[in-house]
Amino acid sequence: MLNMLQRLLPARAGVPTFGKLAMEWRRTLKGRWSREAGRILDRHILPAIGDLPADKVILRDCSMIVEALTATPGIHNHAVAIMKRVFKWSRKTGRFPGANPADDLGKLHLEARERELTNAELRQLWSLAPYLGDWGLVCRLILLTGRRPGEIGGLTWDAVVYGPALYLGRTKNKKGYVVPLSPLAASFLPRRRDGHPHLFGTIEGKPFNGWGAGNKKWKSLTRAKCPWYPHALRKTAATRMGGLGVPDEVIERILGHKPPGVTRRHYNFAQRLEEQRDALERWAAELERIISS
Repeated sequence: MLNMLQRLLPARAGVPTFGKLAMEWRRTLKGRWSREAGRILDRHILPAIGDLPADKVILRDCSMIVEALTATPGIHNHAVAIMKRVFKWSRKTGRFPGANPADDLGKLHLEARERELTNAELRQLWSLAPYLGDWGLVCRLILLTGRRPGEIGGLTWDAVVYGPALYLGRTKNKKGYVVPLSPLAASFLPRRRDGHPHLFGTIEGKPFNGWGAGNKKWKSLTRAKCPWYPHALRKTAATRMGGLGVPDEVIERILGHKPPGVTRRHYNFAQRLEEQRDALERWAAELERIISS
């Protein structure tokens, strides 16, 4: 009832439209998050409420947008998050101090794809990888190094130190990190291209951003969507190394997790590279056994 009365009242002077607030909020984002938010805003949200003054947007408006997206839970949940965040950011920055009509929107349950890959899925990835371009190479290296998808996709040639070792100069915890490469992992480093500072990616000067294209290619080859997210490859590497008896402390270093405890964080900076190399080579040998079985 209050929402309907709000719609009937005249708009307050100087209240920006939802579209204006959304575009200003989007400019605070970077990279693929900005592109993804822009795509969902342009296709699903702004056509419905973009021209409305922010104080005229009611819960029913937001509900109708997401109700039309129930067949695609991922996009549905992104749309919910975007509308909530636009209003929250607008309040925080003083652009619009009104209520957040999207607060009561709920998200849909997503099918879990963040889990360990089965042996059959590992063999499927390996057989399809040569036909998936950079996406296939990046996925193989994530699996063989345990590093984050963004770290492997964003690798630059000045981060490669032959020894063989792979140096990641930009990681989530903002510290450089040395990842020893197994011979199998080293075999998937691409050839260097003039004018391209990154190992992967097709746009000069830009890192790899072909996750969506890779998924489409996978679907065209298998007639089904990829049953896991790239981050699941990292979980698989950690789980399988644990199954081979690799100590948790070594796995944590391979993954680049922030170490627990004061001693590890502030005093003991030993990277235990030989233990990491041994663990990764054991995992590579186990993966080769799985693929060839």
